[in-house]
Amino acid sequence: INTVALNTNGLALGNATAYPFLVSLETEVATDNADMGSLAYLMRAGHRGALKTASRFASSDTPVWDYRGGNMPVNGYRAEVTQQIATNLTTGTATTICSAIFFGDWNSLIVANFGATDLVVDPYTLAVNGVVRLIARRWCDIGVRTPVSFCIGGGVLTT
Repeated sequence: INTVALNTNGLALGNATAYPFLVSLETEVATDNADMGSLAYLMRAGHRGALKTASRFASSDTPVWDYRGGNMPVNGYRAEVTQQIATNLTTGTATTICSAIFFGDWNSLIVANFGATDLVVDPYTLAVNGVVRLIARRWCDIGVRTPVSFCIGGGVLTT
């Protein structure tokens, strides 16, 4: 999977940095002739907020995350938000305060489930409250069919 080298001590998504950073993710995927399929960004909610206030160019007021593009708000690509991206990455002196932004062909992502759901009935742990506790587990794994179809920018300062 491609990666983009960021500033020595993490990257803050601002007017001068956000748009070039995101374009560099796209460029890494395109360099490997993998810029096709279901291309999209994935990032944390704080990054979306930063991109909504950062201008694409110094001479315009167009934000990097622009809903005027409909469901393609970031440079013509779909962008999704999740809080399930780690916030404890380290880049230089930016210790445990960075996270990643992902760009790629999400059709290349494989999510595999193994077996059935494992269900455990526990009548003892919460018995004093008259509650039966149920624990359900599902075993799965994630793989990437074409690794060069993804790029990770992993030293973005968490906002």
